[in-house]
This record gives sequence, structure tokens and C-alpha cells, in this order.
Amino acid sequence: MLKAVIVDDEAAARILIKSLLANYRPNVQIIGEASTVKQGIKLLAALRPDLIFLDIKMPDGTGFDLLNQLEHKNKAKVIFTTAYDEFALKAFQFQAIDYLLKPIDPYQLERAIDKIQDLHDSQFYGERIEQLLEAIQRKEVNKLAVSTGEGWVFLKLDEISHLSSSGGYTTFFSTQGGKHMVARTIKDYEALLPKEQFFRVHQSHIVNLQCVKKVLKEDGAIILMEDETKIPLSRRKKEAFIAQMTNQSL
Repeated sequence: MLKAVIVDDEAAARILIKSLLANYRPNVQIIGEASTVKQGIKLLAALRPDLIFLDIKMPDGTGFDLLNQLEHKNKAKVIFTTAYDEFALKAFQFQAIDYLLKPIDPYQLERAIDKIQDLHDSQFYGERIEQLLEAIQRKEVNKLAVSTGEGWVFLKLDEISHLSSSGGYTTFFSTQGGKHMVARTIKDYEALLPKEQFFRVHQSHIVNLQCVKKVLKEDGAIILMEDETKIPLSRRKKEAFIAQMTNQSL
């Protein structure tokens, strides 16, 4: 049984979460509710739940303010509940932290709880929360959390040289010489990585534009990276790629 607390200023949202849990996830027990950041801090310190359903915007602050003041924030798992906020959603995606868009969909709620129950890497989860809070505070996302066979790795965007895919796996190549394989498709990362810095030059390759050294006229077109790696440039992507590189160098 998961013991959970809801911190949300909307009474209707709290009622909906409780109703959905009763119908779809009776193994999650709501042991407390709060409608403000101040109330939430007191409640969470007293109850120490396994799970927090946490709204982002509240009258006296944000869910991020609440987490920053919790001494045990690395121990409780968090599912954020929020209206659309482009930057916050991007930050969640970069750190692989679960969130639910309002109005909450029952399927998405079940999926988020399943992921929380399957979570065994408490240490890495705490680090991902810390990275999320840092990004929110800076209003800038500059690290990507990726789950590898060895655990979670936090990659600075500027230190990602390029990505290559094979089947359903993607390998990140670092400017420092390391590489990390992840069980996600390159299409997932194409949608996530900032387009002003990363460009999908081929069906199986994404490059960091800052790490491109040359474009060679061999086999149609080949991109030479700073680390001397050669990457094929798709014929249909060539014009757009050259244009973006040219714009960045002006």
C-alpha cells in the first residue's frame, strides 16, 4: 500500500484524484491533503508519505518552493499535477520526472503510479529531483538524465557530441570520449533536444552543431565531428543543415 498526500489548491482537483485512485488504484491510500505550500510543508513533515501528488502553482508559491524546503525530498516520490507550462514540462522530460496534465486522465494516472511502483533507484531519483529544481530555479535546462544499464547518467548538453541509433536503442557520444546506450529511440530525443543546438542529419544520427568540424564531399556528404568521427548526412537534410550551420556562424 502506497501512502500518499495531495498538495493542490483546487478542491475539485483533489476530489478527482481521490476518485480516480479509488476506482483505478485502490492500493494508493490518501493520508492527507493540503491546499497551500505552507500547509503542505507542515503536512509532509508530519506524515512522511511514500508519494506526493503536487500541484505547481498555488496561492502562496509553487510546488518547487515546497520541495526546496523539504528535508526528506529525496525519499518521497513525486507526481506533479499541472496545467500546461511549456518550460516546466520540458524540465520534467529532461529529468524523466512524472507529471499529469490537468484535467487528469485516468490512463496517465495509472501509468505514472506504475512507474513510481517500479522505481528502485531512490538515490538517482533524488538526484533527478535536485537537477529539476536547479533547472527551474535557473530557468534553463542544461542537463539530460538518461537511464543506462549501469544506472542514471546526467549529461550536460554542451558535452553531448552526437547520438546514433540502432533498433530501439540510442547511444550518446560525449565530447570527453565516453558513450552511453539508452533503451529509447532517437526520435524521442529529436523531439526533446533543443533544435537550435541539435540537428537530426540522418535517420540514425543527431549531431550537436557546436561539435561539427567540417562537411566533406565524400559518399555524397559526410559530417566530420571535432573528435574526427564521420557521420553520414542525408541528401534530403543537407540543404537545411548547411543553412542552419551557416546561420550559426554569422
